[in-house]
Amino acid sequence: MERVCVVTPAKTGTATFLRTCEKHYKTIHSHNLNFLKNVLNNSTNNTIITGIRDPIARNLSYFFQTHNDDFYNDFKIKENDYKGEYCYLGKLPSNINEIIDIYLNKTNHNSYNDWLKEFLEITNIKSFNKEKGLQIYKFNNNNTLILYTLEKLNFNEKEILDYLNIDNVVLGNINKNKIYQNVRNKIKYEKSHLNQLLSTNEIDFFYTKKDLEIMFNKYK
Repeated sequence: MERVCVVTPAKTGTATFLRTCEKHYKTIHSHNLNFLKNVLNNSTNNTIITGIRDPIARNLSYFFQTHNDDFYNDFKIKENDYKGEYCYLGKLPSNINEIIDIYLNKTNHNSYNDWLKEFLEITNIKSFNKEKGLQIYKFNNNNTLILYTLEKLNFNEKEILDYLNIDNVVLGNINKNKIYQNVRNKIKYEKSHLNQLLSTNEIDFFYTKKDLEIMFNKYK
């Protein structure tokens, strides 16, 4: 392995691997699926790490991370012509209900699932160990993909670190934003919103029926 590429749709638990791998390997972090395509087709000896997360939780976390970003970010996919996402909304109001209204009505909630769809097209992987929440794939040019679901990462983190031959972990981001926590605890989702994001081929590819039942029950 010459290089670690942490390729992620953002807010899927890869910060720990990014900061840890930077201590041991040449490491690149990207949300750009053109970058992933280039690595798989034109580069050798890479280990790619990608995390997947429940889209409801991921989208809310992403909203709080990006609402002050007055630029097009690195979330580059076919659906946005690889320009990135412009998520700027400026300073949020102090009222929790107003924030919830802004989030539900002014956010592109589908871009994460669009990322997953294109990711599966690029990698052409046909199966995933849903029960375990982890699978390692071998590609041409001696490239490897470590693919995990965040919800089961606690059970799989050691195996991933052993594969990378790393002992000491550098902890990633921990969101202590009280407003975020309050919104997360108070927000309610319409059934149509849950169906839109959870009842998709992409999410079904990564999660068991039991996993999805837990998600639906958590948010309804």
